Amino acid sequence: MGVKVSKRESTLVKRSDSRRRTSAASQKHAKSKLYLELFKFYNIGNQIGSGHFGIVREGTRVTISERFAMKNSPLPLPKLAIKSIPRMTNVYKSAILEKEIKVLKYVSHPYILRYVDLIREEFSVSIVTELCPSCTLQNVIQTKGKLDESEAADLIQKLLLAVNYLHLSGISHRDIKPENVLVGGIDDLEYPKLIDFGLSRFIDKKVPFSSSVGTPLFMAPEMRSGKYNQACDLWSLGVTAYFLITGKYPFTGKFKEGLFEAIKTQNINFGEDCWKGVSDSAKDLVSKLLTKDPKKRITAEKALMHPWVRRETSYSNPFAIRRIKPVEYNCRFQREAFRVLSRVVPSHKLVDLSKDFFQLDVFKKGFIDLASLKASPETFKTASKDFIKLTGSKKGRLEYFDFIRINLKEFIDEDSLKLAFKMFDLDNDGCLSPEDIKFYFEFNEEEFSEEDLEDLRTTLGLSEDFLLTLEEFRSLVSISALL
Repeated sequence: MGVKVSKRESTLVKRSDSRRRTSAASQKHAKSKLYLELFKFYNIGNQIGSGHFGIVREGTRVTISERFAMKNSPLPLPKLAIKSIPRMTNVYKSAILEKEIKVLKYVSHPYILRYVDLIREEFSVSIVTELCPSCTLQNVIQTKGKLDESEAADLIQKLLLAVNYLHLSGISHRDIKPENVLVGGIDDLEYPKLIDFGLSRFIDKKVPFSSSVGTPLFMAPEMRSGKYNQACDLWSLGVTAYFLITGKYPFTGKFKEGLFEAIKTQNINFGEDCWKGVSDSAKDLVSKLLTKDPKKRITAEKALMHPWVRRETSYSNPFAIRRIKPVEYNCRFQREAFRVLSRVVPSHKLVDLSKDFFQLDVFKKGFIDLASLKASPETFKTASKDFIKLTGSKKGRLEYFDFIRINLKEFIDEDSLKLAFKMFDLDNDGCLSPEDIKFYFEFNEEEFSEEDLEDLRTTLGLSEDFLLTLEEFRSLVSISALL
């Protein structure tokens, strides 16, 4: 897929060419060339992590007052996480990066990191996501040694929900491990987030995966053979469960070859001291996850039905079904504004909404479909009509971010509103012209027609060559879009 270059980007390229010709650049100068575009849009803070091919830093969207060094600047916008990756000269590695971006844009689940923005430059790509605490499950075990069995079961259940959603969506993560699961803190494990999709791939049932990738301690035995599928994620979850319960790894060995030989040939020994006091139910699920034959290994869907992780929730909202409601936007730009808002409203504000989502997702698929609504026969007739209007089909599915979008108004705060506005303000001048809006859609590889512009003008009563302000953007969001 080609990258469109705007007049603004073309100017930056010329500047970079000029700088390369005129200097034997210092390291600092070289870094400023690499991230010139990013620094225009984001204030970059401390490094908080690293992933495949890139580093992750904190950042905030630049405001107009910061850009022009105005006095009495408002407080900065909410912090985000920015993963910056140098442009790959290697065609294969470049394709890997593009696949990670595609997956992150696609996925939509409460226990998966939320994509927010993308900045493409001549020399680098920066993926912007929600900012989560930098504590991983690896940090938790390093501090506590191991988890209580109930804590481990709760975490594995939530990770299974995320993995089941990925597999039903045709995606395999291929690098699940405690280091790739963020939590709120050492004692705050309620809302895990699966991260780092650098090795993830879309599943092709006719063509198995062939690359031997991942972290050796968590790699399934078949991954060394060069022919495997998404079942590798369940093995990785099995190793993770073993690690959370005992604080140890199930297989070890001298160097990689010794480790891989152990993974291939050794069986789990539940007679070890580290398993004393652990329930038979936990041992049973771990053994099913660590079945060496991928064809016999338990699937995510079946694992979610296992008694060790199948817990009844105390949360019940009799009005949750009312959140399935059709919406009709006054114009395309209004719809896009709500889509952006659904990705920037902080997760902690959406806790009750996510509980309603899980309540309606009775089959634990990670999305709501018509079969889910049949579980409430007394409201099915009305809800099914609204669902079909929303999705356009009896076979449609309501994704988590779509569920957020249609219920978002009561959760929007001022910071999120400002941040969403800045996502459209790509020239960073504090207002949106028709050219700005067209460029936003072009930047995201979509079209925005003159008819779409006219609908926006009509909705807000704007002139031909309008400059949309934050206040008018707020008005657009506040206009009722419910049918």
